[in-house]
Amino acid sequence: MKLLYYRLFKRKKLAIAYHEAGHCVVAAIFTDKINLKMLSINKELMKKNHPSYNGGLDFEFINIPNPSENEPADHLILIALAGMCSKTIFNKGQKYVKKYFETFKNNSTQIDNSGANDDYKIVNDYINPLAVRLQIRKDIIQWSGFRWLFDYLMTPEVLIATKLIAEELIRRPSQSIYNGEITDLINSTGLAAYLLAKKNNIISRRYPLTREKLIV
Repeated sequence: MKLLYYRLFKRKKLAIAYHEAGHCVVAAIFTDKINLKMLSINKELMKKNHPSYNGGLDFEFINIPNPSENEPADHLILIALAGMCSKTIFNKGQKYVKKYFETFKNNSTQIDNSGANDDYKIVNDYINPLAVRLQIRKDIIQWSGFRWLFDYLMTPEVLIATKLIAEELIRRPSQSIYNGEITDLINSTGLAAYLLAKKNNIISRRYPLTREKLIV
């Protein structure tokens, strides 16, 4: 019974780590615009920010973005949604996600959004003005974000990096990774090399953010 509890506890902790690693591997696309400061699943540390937090990614913009621009808002929306996408892939598996992805749009329970209340708050804060500017319903913007994210996160190179980052979070006694350590980890997992070679192609599927691209 104790062994079963330990396994369940470890899987739950690993699911949280995958959630945070998902934020990280998407934020890594935008490191020319943001500095990654901390990645953590240390609940005691997170309590300093909010008592319900199980983990978090802390970053800052290198230059303060113009609120009237589309892309900074979209960066934040994608980073915020990425955690629940990564956790869904971890819990349900790639085959399931690929097979049933089109049903997710009409059944939001398919996406594992447990512990994502603040992620959704960030999304709502930035998606509303973006929807008004682009004259697109915010659910279309959000769904197009999910579509792009699942495609990116299920790329083999990104899957490997997500797994290694999640396992590193579990392995460390502090269950936290800071500043340059995050960059070193992104490099050592091969993600940085992959993004260097493929970043333009990855971004071109989403940017420039336009009404026509999102509606399609």
